[in-house]
Amino acid sequence: MKFIRHNDKSKIYSNKRKLKGTGISITESLTKIRLEKLKIAREKHGFRNVWTMDGKIYFKSDDEKPTLFLDWWILISEVEKE
Repeated sequence: MKFIRHNDKSKIYSNKRKLKGTGISITESLTKIRLEKLKIAREKHGFRNVWTMDGKIYFKSDDEKPTLFLDWWILISEVEKE
């Protein structure tokens, strides 16, 4: 599905967690590279702790504060330090 207005897309994606437990899911269309990054992030941080919004990958760390997945190489070095 392609949205004409960004506002409509934001409303849909911000409410997608209401579908938990229904067997229905809504996912963004990501580039191949971002999809690979998402897969690796989910393997490291868990499926429920990683999500996308507007093509950016976010993950929830131990302190429960959402962290933006800004620079992939910086994140890799931070994870290796832990």
